[in-house]
Amino acid sequence: MDCALRYVLLLTLPCLLAACGGDSDHASGTPSSPVSSDIIWQQQDNLNLPAGVTFHRGQKEGHTQFSAWYLKLDPSVAELALNPIRLSPVKTLDQLTEPHLVAAMNGGFFGGDQSYSAAIKGNEVLSKNIAALSRFNKTYPVMRALFLTDTAGKSEVTWIYHFGDSVADIRQYDQPLAYQRNSDTPQPAPQAEDGRLLPSLGMAIGGGPMLVQDGATVLSYDEEIFWGSGVELTDTRPRSAIGYTAQGYIILFVTNALTLTELPGHLLKLGVEGAINLDGGGSSALRVLDDTVFNQHRPVPIALTISQEP
Repeated sequence: MDCALRYVLLLTLPCLLAACGGDSDHASGTPSSPVSSDIIWQQQDNLNLPAGVTFHRGQKEGHTQFSAWYLKLDPSVAELALNPIRLSPVKTLDQLTEPHLVAAMNGGFFGGDQSYSAAIKGNEVLSKNIAALSRFNKTYPVMRALFLTDTAGKSEVTWIYHFGDSVADIRQYDQPLAYQRNSDTPQPAPQAEDGRLLPSLGMAIGGGPMLVQDGATVLSYDEEIFWGSGVELTDTRPRSAIGYTAQGYIILFVTNALTLTELPGHLLKLGVEGAINLDGGGSSALRVLDDTVFNQHRPVPIALTISQEP
């Protein structure tokens, strides 16, 4: 049995119906119906943030329970580093003790202490995107979305599949597998020769579905097999996303109440050119300096951090 098939079988067993992670959980105190009005943003200038990072709070007129936040990072500032970190044992964001921490948000999907979404720091693979899911008592190979920055500081979003344990074993593709909602026929697994190697990486974080690509809504929910997972398109709950703008800034976005279908539009209004969804529901969290501005007290195995190098 080759290593790719062994990996598929091992990942399928603990994740029979999962996406995986906390997106199926509603956070208490959030609105129970979709909110569709514009977000009114205000930059928070009273924080001692380093040059190259700004923090913004958002509200909606007439919706007092709604909140949103985003951090805008300039990756050209050499003193700043954006990286995923693996938390073992799992931790909440307020428990992080990493030195020189500027901000942190939750990563991708997980079950227990096992991440099912990619997290890569340089050439070190901290976790992999899940390679297969079980639907209708069948095994479905699946590609999932990835946000990456290369060593030159350029960001992009893509779909990937892992053929082994190293960065060299990952291939990226222009399209995910061609699934439709509730398809009862698994697609063939992708072939390595049909994909491309990743660029030399600074970092990468996985999740899904892809939300925005080339400045337009994509929302590859069906193709990434989020149906049957508990992650729904139209329920209002906390959401987390990461994207980049045409000017090269990186956006870390968290809200306490949006539908998945609403999320791309709000990111596009921030000038985002490419973005992916991260875990949501009870997993969505955001910390800025020592203030966990959105804290649902759920431990996560992967956090995405901004740090200031000494």
